[in-house]
Amino acid sequence: MVIGILLESIGLELDQSKFIVSQVMSLLAGLAFRHFIPASSTNVIKRHLVATILGLYLGHFVFDKDFLHLIILSTMSLGLMKTCPRYCVHILVLVFAMIYLSFVHLYYQINYYGQKNFDITSPMMIFVQKLTYIAFSYVDGSKSSDKLNEHQKSNALILFPGILEFYSYLFHFQGVVVGPGCNFKDYIEFIDGTNIKKHQNDSTLKCPSVKKALFKKISITLLMIVVFLKLTLKYPFSSYLEPDVLAKPLWFRLLYLHLASKGHHLYYYIPWTLSDAVNNASGFGFNGYDEKGEPKWDLLTNINIYELETSTSFKYSIDNWHIQTKNWLRRIFFDRLPKGKTLGVFVVSCIWHGFYPGYYFSFVFSAFVIYVGRGV
Repeated sequence: MVIGILLESIGLELDQSKFIVSQVMSLLAGLAFRHFIPASSTNVIKRHLVATILGLYLGHFVFDKDFLHLIILSTMSLGLMKTCPRYCVHILVLVFAMIYLSFVHLYYQINYYGQKNFDITSPMMIFVQKLTYIAFSYVDGSKSSDKLNEHQKSNALILFPGILEFYSYLFHFQGVVVGPGCNFKDYIEFIDGTNIKKHQNDSTLKCPSVKKALFKKISITLLMIVVFLKLTLKYPFSSYLEPDVLAKPLWFRLLYLHLASKGHHLYYYIPWTLSDAVNNASGFGFNGYDEKGEPKWDLLTNINIYELETSTSFKYSIDNWHIQTKNWLRRIFFDRLPKGKTLGVFVVSCIWHGFYPGYYFSFVFSAFVIYVGRGV
């Protein structure tokens, strides 16, 4: 914890320090994982075991006793999927997971209102995504193909995953702390190397170079951390209400508010970009090749910062923000709701995020903006 103490000394809270330390450890572990246990048919069990054990250690390191919530949530959901009728397990798992998450959200909201602590609700939100992905894919595996869209067909599970596969998918070290969420099939293809095979013409199984993607994402993360330490912590969003700021002219206050809000974005930009790099370091996130033959490492990208900051429409902003959650909402809810799809998705997103009033105003207003945009 020496590193953690040093990080605290420069202005980071204990939870933020633990997060940084865990991600550095994950990054190094990911590089070793890709090098020493490469994807192959003979390394499948070993990769599952190592990913799970490291994930359990890192999860406990960051969240301490609260980590037990993830074990309870995953194990009880597993029990539902194993014992309940297959045709309804997706609904049961969704309801149980959302209720459990809601109770934990309420606990932290009541006891730590307004605090920006990195608590167990963050990985629980990702676990809800993963558990519903498995449950819905398992039910899709029992349906006729003519009742499924192309994505549902390709991700349907005919048989329920093994216990090791199940817990590895949930607790793997690359994503146990901050995610992002992903399809079960994408994770399994990363473990056995199918994600590489399907994009190569020969029979060799060689992971494409990740150096360029890693350098870019780590460099961006380091730059954002510097800005965060030098500006965001010094001029937080709440400082807008300081008397000396309120005494300034209107143009200054508006500019101050705008810049402070941009600094607040780093609370999301940093962990999402860093987690993307961590996954890529282990070989997870490969998404084929672009038109120039360069490997793409954007399968798990959660945010496109430049596109978001320069977007000229509300829809374009949504398309480049919280990308993996947007995919989850579309695949689990939008594509399956018979009607009221847009409003239904935003209501689910409200509940999933928690119970702060601002969420409900923001998401309901967002649904209204989208409806208006479609009518223009």
